[in-house]
Amino acid sequence: MKTINIDEYLKEQGVTVTIKGKEFIVTDIPVEIKKQLGKDSDERDEKEIVKTILGCKDEDLEGYGLVAFAAIIKQVTDSLFPAPSAEEK
Repeated sequence: MKTINIDEYLKEQGVTVTIKGKEFIVTDIPVEIKKQLGKDSDERDEKEIVKTILGCKDEDLEGYGLVAFAAIIKQVTDSLFPAPSAEEK
């Protein structure tokens, strides 16, 4: 039987995002963000997604644009939702 300690799992998979010297630790993604992540790219509001994921404010993201927001979303989701290994398939 496989046992998972979800607290340890989230801690190990978590990501620290540094913006202007300020660290934001992400260990999980709020459920309400699922609808936004599933939208077509032209309908998404990447800045709002990043604000929700990081728990930050508009002023924290001042000066950053789509490339930065897309990179944050990709890194966080890749870390928290790793691709299954060949053993797990």
